[in-house]
Amino acid sequence: SDAELQQALEGNPGQREQTTRGRRLGYFEGPEVIVPEANATPETEIELKGTDYSRGYRSKLLRIDKELREYGATSSEHALNKLSGRLNSSDPSYNIASIGDVIDAYQNGDIYVDPSHEGTVRLKNGIAVHLSKNGIIKTVTRVKKAKSTWQKKS
Repeated sequence: SDAELQQALEGNPGQREQTTRGRRLGYFEGPEVIVPEANATPETEIELKGTDYSRGYRSKLLRIDKELREYGATSSEHALNKLSGRLNSSDPSYNIASIGDVIDAYQNGDIYVDPSHEGTVRLKNGIAVHLSKNGIIKTVTRVKKAKSTWQKKS
């Protein structure tokens, strides 16, 4: 819940600093997209199943989840873990600068069908948002171009 997230952030000044720094990156301001999802709604916080998360890391995952939900996106726990590692990574082939870049790809990216993983990919500016059949973000990756197995939807 928002109260738990706020309490966690207040109890961890380093995390509060990270959150503030992340917000200065700027976020995509665009129309909201509502995606059908299986076990959550954009208004419902994800239930993290991982048990070995530190308090600060758990707060970071919940913050990422909240940012995505504000734009109608629902993600899997796996996607949150991957995004956590890729946001502001020092490796340029791996780095995703901000949640705003992910939201932009999610809402405005070219649409591809990925038959090998039975899902859809939204691709924009090298950011690929992989969606399950029911519209939940499975993972987010960096790619130079669309994979040869992806089929572009017109």
